[in-house]
Amino acid sequence: MSAEAFWSKLWDTATWPNRWRKSQVGIARWLADRGLILFLFDIVLYLATAVWARDAGKALEIAIGTISPFVTRADAVAVPLAMLSWLLIPALTGAIIAVIVDTELRRYNLTKEQMDKRIDTISQNLAKLVGEEG
Repeated sequence: MSAEAFWSKLWDTATWPNRWRKSQVGIARWLADRGLILFLFDIVLYLATAVWARDAGKALEIAIGTISPFVTRADAVAVPLAMLSWLLIPALTGAIIAVIVDTELRRYNLTKEQMDKRIDTISQNLAKLVGEEG
């Protein structure tokens, strides 16, 4: 390994917490700016599909991806609705989860061991709720 590669790896290792914090700020900004614009555009496409097809239920099913956008006569707006929703819903969900986790970590100032213990407790509680004792 060359000296330049070594120092590059060392720099990456030393600066990852700062980059991680900046990424969390970036996620919050994305939610407030681009995420909001995309979400509003998705709502407009949903309303257009619902009005054109005269069926809000099918428009919702198209948005969440349970049926094809071609089952309605409003496929001109249903296809963009499906594509945007299929991309936006996971991105928005992930961004919201990242902001919540980051907020909770800052709020409680947990160490890695404490965080792992909390995650295990939450997993066990969820398993009990679902009925899978583990």
